[in-house]
Amino acid sequence: MYKFSKFLLSMFKIGCTGFGGGSALIPVIEREFIGDKKLDTKENFDRDILIASLTPGALPVELAGSLGWRNFGWKGMVFGSVCMALPGVSATLLLLTCLTQFRSQIGRILGMLTIAVSLFIIWQIMRYIRKVCGQCREISTKFFHRAIIVMIGVFALSCGKYLYQLIGIEGKPPVTLSTFHILSVAFVSIIGINIVRGIHHSHSTHNHADSSYVSGAGSIKDLLVWIAFLLILVIPGLIMGNCNSPVSYLSFLARGGISVLLSFGGGDAYLAVADGLFVESAMISSSTFYGDVVAVANILPGSILCKALTAIGYYYGISITGSILGGLTFALGGFACSVALSCMVFGMIYHLYERFSNFRSMKTISHYIGPIICGLLGTVILALLVSIRNLW
Repeated sequence: MYKFSKFLLSMFKIGCTGFGGGSALIPVIEREFIGDKKLDTKENFDRDILIASLTPGALPVELAGSLGWRNFGWKGMVFGSVCMALPGVSATLLLLTCLTQFRSQIGRILGMLTIAVSLFIIWQIMRYIRKVCGQCREISTKFFHRAIIVMIGVFALSCGKYLYQLIGIEGKPPVTLSTFHILSVAFVSIIGINIVRGIHHSHSTHNHADSSYVSGAGSIKDLLVWIAFLLILVIPGLIMGNCNSPVSYLSFLARGGISVLLSFGGGDAYLAVADGLFVESAMISSSTFYGDVVAVANILPGSILCKALTAIGYYYGISITGSILGGLTFALGGFACSVALSCMVFGMIYHLYERFSNFRSMKTISHYIGPIICGLLGTVILALLVSIRNLW
């Protein structure tokens, strides 16, 4: 019998060594729990990967929660997810705290490291865009041409602010849409078009593989467990916020939750979402986001989503409360949002996947989300170039 403590230790170990983002962790998790330990079947794990890839949230955290749920119930779901995310988040907060206290001593070193990391991120983003283009071409040449048009259109609608900064133009761009507005319009348009076509109500056929899990995942009990987890971890920040600005803290949690729900496309794609929700709303400055948060999140192991949202909470908490303790309590709220909402959405979609997977709207969204994210990532590249120029 695979012991619960051994399961948690293995998850924590992967969380400590999990460099390269969620996709890079898939073979590591599979080798640890499917190949070596035989904790689960390859069929179940492949379905986990499929659902995690189609849903928003932190992919390695979702995989950890799913493996934990099937083998140890709700305790495995919660603590497995936390053990996967905790090492990277803890290291992020430790490094940011040191940076806050000793910026004059390590600021220059971090600045040079930030430039190197930013260039690496740009390279990674270009690889991601190339990969998405290849996937679109495999669907059809016609779809590839549509995807390119979508990428260019999204980039043109979102890049104005950073393009002006990069080329030194003063003033406000005539058109600049936020990430939230672009994604919202895209999703509503896709669903609306398919409803008009009468395709959205197509019937689905059910396949009953692993019905015990499908009937349990995303259940009311699971949702209540995650809600309780979320409430417990956000209480410290709520107490600190009440002493300063409770509305600000609740606004951060709301935006944090929205950012998780819009985080399709992996860690690099989350940078575009976070920029649109936190930088554009002035919760965190562009220089701090790209100079500190992005740099630190990318040189440490673990989910970029969990690390970035926690780090944003840390800086925003300091700005609201004026103390590092306040920053840490806000960071805890960001961490809670990243883990709980990732797993809640994953569980619900897993529970309903067999029905939703045959809806034309879901299939269309899964096809077009890549090109949309690529267009937004083009804007992220401009933001990184602005950051590099400022640090040089």
